Amino acid sequence: MKLTVETKHLEAALKLVARAVPRKSSLPVTQNVLMEVRGNYLQLLGTNLEVALSAVIRGSDGEDGAVAVPPKALQEVLKGKAESVTLQSTPKPVGLSVALRGSTIQFNGVDAAEFPPTSKSETPAATVVASELLKGIAQCLHGVARSDSRPVLTALCMDLWESGSMKLASADSFRLCTYKKGVQKGEPIRVLLPASSARLLQTAIQGTAPEVITVTLHPDAKGVITAVGFALLPTKARLGIVKVSLVSQVVEGTYPSYEQLMPTDNTTEVIVGRQALLEAVKAAQPFANDSGGSIRLWAEGGTVGVSAKAEVLGSYSQELAAEVKGEPGKTAVNITYILEMLAVLKGDNVSLRFATPSSPMVWADPDDLDYLEVIMPMFIQW
Repeated sequence: MKLTVETKHLEAALKLVARAVPRKSSLPVTQNVLMEVRGNYLQLLGTNLEVALSAVIRGSDGEDGAVAVPPKALQEVLKGKAESVTLQSTPKPVGLSVALRGSTIQFNGVDAAEFPPTSKSETPAATVVASELLKGIAQCLHGVARSDSRPVLTALCMDLWESGSMKLASADSFRLCTYKKGVQKGEPIRVLLPASSARLLQTAIQGTAPEVITVTLHPDAKGVITAVGFALLPTKARLGIVKVSLVSQVVEGTYPSYEQLMPTDNTTEVIVGRQALLEAVKAAQPFANDSGGSIRLWAEGGTVGVSAKAEVLGSYSQELAAEVKGEPGKTAVNITYILEMLAVLKGDNVSLRFATPSSPMVWADPDDLDYLEVIMPMFIQW
């Protein structure tokens, strides 16, 4: 293979795909990035066997071929170097020759034939608006279960419709996050995307700013969907990248019917300034951390109270101006959960609905109800 490319474009592509390269692996070849030239295009691909991430950049004077090389050393060499670089594979030793500014650097590599193959068979499933999918991932990802005692809960549940509508969900034993966009008609295609793959997809969308994303399904020989693909086409070839593809294995299993967990019998509703609530919770954090992580909330009249009580350290209490509808009420919430929830809501206000101290809470941005988060209360002695 041979190709001349802009250094900054190669750096950007390497930085992206290297995120899928494992630091340690039982298959050492995966600690390399596969570089393949077809015509005047260079595809770089990294994989940890669970997810494969590739980026394509344009070059000139191309000769077809491929080789796999370690990405970190190549990234170091490219820093602050000439505007363009010529890449050429070498047969003996197998590797990559890098020519820039009159110097030539030889990297030892691995024959491309030894690199694990990626899924080729695919079926188009949906085309979605990239900004909407990015928002849904950003808001739901923190709710994915950390424990693998129930593997399906370690995934981001994605329901996709051909129309481009979507519904995303994440859950653990104590909270549920849901995001929806568009009108959901008919049966969706459900994909359980591992959280690590969802984070990579989030990074790829942020780094390339595509307008739309094409989602594909990858069946095995028996027709069972084992992987899902996402094709990103940057509208202005951002940083020289003309295409990004992510193909990930899916988590097998049946996701819980989470819609029925959404409370509907709430008797208290509070609307309060998000920033004011965030500052109050952070001020109470030292006391909450010393008392099992509980933040107490109560609503009555035109105020909502925030407090935390620690047996050794003492206590903290603050009242905030709020709009309270329905009956006065009180509840307690884990401080980690409320901080993570407030971090993904971006509006000026936040709403809280609940019925009793023992009933689930529903949190949302009152001006943007696409995203809802249900959090189970903590049981404390009032």
